[in-house]
Amino acid sequence: MNKSRWTLIIIFAFISVGALFAITNNNTATKPTFSSFEEKRTIIRINHEEISEVIGENFSTSEDGETIFVDMDLILDNFDTSINFDEDDETLTITTLKKVIRFYRENNIVKVNQRETEEISPMIFKDDKFFIPINELEDYLMISSSYIGETNTLILKNQYSDDVVGSISRDNVKLFQDKSIFSTMKDTLYSGEKITVLEEVGNWISVITEKGLIGYVKADHIIEKKNYF
Repeated sequence: MNKSRWTLIIIFAFISVGALFAITNNNTATKPTFSSFEEKRTIIRINHEEISEVIGENFSTSEDGETIFVDMDLILDNFDTSINFDEDDETLTITTLKKVIRFYRENNIVKVNQRETEEISPMIFKDDKFFIPINELEDYLMISSSYIGETNTLILKNQYSDDVVGSISRDNVKLFQDKSIFSTMKDTLYSGEKITVLEEVGNWISVITEKGLIGYVKADHIIEKKNYF
């Protein structure tokens, strides 16, 4: 075999390897890259400007999935609420205009205006934290809660904050980590999916998806934006 033929074979081999590498990379780039959904994510929305995401054991659900228990300190640190916790007798008190709700750890009961009730679940103590049944206290604390099992995400929102909700205009719309098509792709969205608009930045819009994922989509892929109070 002459030298020119060996040269052609080597060149062909390099081209084949390069093409295979490019295809592999391209396939990898089109796959959504989620963090582990075994991790619990809590999204806290005070308003459009004050949004934070917390990873960790900050909430738990009852066995039947009906009740969402959230770390009391998470509420105290992020929301303006009328909650008082007495460390001496481990009693938590929520005061509203018409009702006073007390949680007693010692005998595991709840009282509303001094009357014992079963309509509100007792708080639970776990890993040196007190957890309160947030979805049963929404009207007292003015905090909306929504748990998304698919992504193991809890969304807590100030009820006084208004929402701007839109719809995805077509299939295969990419949700990116940042305002660039070269940033990490977090998910693929489809026509008709609802999103909550957080911020508009040039040709990009920051959103929360129905799965509780936060990211950016191109502005022209969102239609029917409406305000909800």
